[in-house]
Amino acid sequence: MTRLFIIGNGFDRAHGLPTSYKDNLKPILKEENLELFNLINKLYFVFDKNEQDYWSEFEKYLGKISEEERKLLIQFFENQIELYFQELPSIDEYSFSSDDDKFGDSFTARQYAISEVEELSPSFDNFLLNNINKIKDFISVGFNIMIDQANEYLNSGEAQKKESINFNSDDLFINFNYTNTLESLYGIDSKNILYIHGNRNKQLIWGNEQNVIDDLNDIIKQDISKIDINNPNDPFKHNILDHIRSQVNNGKLRHSEAAEAIVYYEEVLEDESYMSYYENSAVSDEDLRRVGTSISNLSCSMVKEPQLNHLYKWIEDHAISESYLKEITVYGHSIGKVDKIYFEKIDSLLNPYLWEISYHDKSDVVLENLCQLSFKNKIEPFVF
Repeated sequence: MTRLFIIGNGFDRAHGLPTSYKDNLKPILKEENLELFNLINKLYFVFDKNEQDYWSEFEKYLGKISEEERKLLIQFFENQIELYFQELPSIDEYSFSSDDDKFGDSFTARQYAISEVEELSPSFDNFLLNNINKIKDFISVGFNIMIDQANEYLNSGEAQKKESINFNSDDLFINFNYTNTLESLYGIDSKNILYIHGNRNKQLIWGNEQNVIDDLNDIIKQDISKIDINNPNDPFKHNILDHIRSQVNNGKLRHSEAAEAIVYYEEVLEDESYMSYYENSAVSDEDLRRVGTSISNLSCSMVKEPQLNHLYKWIEDHAISESYLKEITVYGHSIGKVDKIYFEKIDSLLNPYLWEISYHDKSDVVLENLCQLSFKNKIEPFVF
């Protein structure tokens, strides 16, 4: 009778393959490019005061920018905008040199100031933003190196079969790994294996859940929308005359100073050139949206799209049905939230009588994850 096995990374690691996110992928990326490694390390995997890292839960945190880094990013935007306004040419101080024909022409001077601020914008020159398009490819390179090293280990002859595992020639496998362990060690025909997330010969599929990334993008969009992009000195954005009178009443401004300020701002508020200057000096929300889109695009590239159509077709091509499939055995898969959908779909399609699911020890996260499955009453855990 044909049997169905589901294979996860714990299966490869039990055979000694170097496929640990924390112990293998992390140092590979660190060696490849230390600056990019430090960037993604801070973005996704180290976000508490104790510097505890979460590489062992790679897919759970990948693409989900930490709260600390989000705050730093928004602070960077706000600081750059503040610096931009500090360095803006003042419309009142803009003037021509004494040997210029336009010397003393205050109207033309203001028009020049308006033209100049139209061409200016804050600098968002930042290592993250400058390298944001390199992050996905950088991680992909690390994956490929890790897989190549794992396959080289298999080819070296050092890896050995597990005596407790007996696969038959007609057994079928849904493999979440990218390596050749089943073919190399157990002689399984590749036609009997569905590499649900690809392998070294196909595109690798990795990442986080769509809803996790969507939630992150909504938060970033909200954070960016709260940034004040208006010139803080713009008298047209608030009632400057009432503010001056309030300063006098609170003893923060002398009457003589207030009188001068009121005369000045009454003229300013009637002068269209001042309105034009302040409107043009405001930071374009398009600039911030563009930055937000870059961050959003990076996060969206980290989504692991469930390959359900491939699963359905493979099941159909191999004529697997609930009529003869009594049990499914899972080796080394944590059944985390990112991949949970596959197990639910498989149970619903094939309705096995029993699920045998391995765990490493009593602290294994899979034991907690099993409780979240709709078919938990059909599960029989075993130590592997």
